[in-house]
Amino acid sequence: MSQRNLLPFVLLAGGALVALMAAGGSSPSIAGEGDLATEGTAAGLNWTERLVGGLEPGQPAPMLIVFHGRGGDPDRMADKFLGLGVPARVIAPTGPARVGGNPAWWTLRSTTQDQAKLVGDMSEVAAMLGAFMAELRGIKPTLGRPVLAGHSQGGMAALATQQRDPSSVAHAVAGSAWLPPELAAHRNTRTTLIHGEQDDVVPFERTAELAQALGLPLSSVPGAGHSLSGALEDAIVDAARSAVSAV
Repeated sequence: MSQRNLLPFVLLAGGALVALMAAGGSSPSIAGEGDLATEGTAAGLNWTERLVGGLEPGQPAPMLIVFHGRGGDPDRMADKFLGLGVPARVIAPTGPARVGGNPAWWTLRSTTQDQAKLVGDMSEVAAMLGAFMAELRGIKPTLGRPVLAGHSQGGMAALATQQRDPSSVAHAVAGSAWLPPELAAHRNTRTTLIHGEQDDVVPFERTAELAQALGLPLSSVPGAGHSLSGALEDAIVDAARSAVSAV
């Protein structure tokens, strides 16, 4: 095709892209395994979306919001759920804080001595994520309430958001996570706690105490540490699949 004949095609394609961005505030790109990826910003947080389980653009579906850990990668976190096997829009937001140049939800570790600041930071993030969910549900055709799933600090963000407003969340799946007692106020049975028994970053015993305080079952993974891999990863994805299927 000559450059003269190619020019109208380029202009048409560019115009379609601009129109799509103006309508939905997101730009399309092609993700792995044929899933459509879009990206945008809501409530001040950047996000990417993957359509899984054969979902078509514009089709109403459950929303699964997945949270990366401290210093983690939102895209790698989303990749864990590409084989979910049920129709869903997988949304991966990027944490607002930075640790060593990488995204985080807050800077402190769960074992910090400054627990008061940790509680304050977690509360702020939970409020931000509440606004984030509400804004996304306004622009995405969503069935029911969102399902939240996260690992480590991401699991804590999921729990804190659910505890802040239980009615806004269908289910929370938290792997290798813990919540300060000050933020654990609701005995919400729509919660799945999963933890490696050999976790030396977020101690298993603390999560066991949280489960007991909230009257929740705790799924322990023998031999697993803190890393999101192997049996621990499988358990988190399986729990998310069950929660999404129930929406």
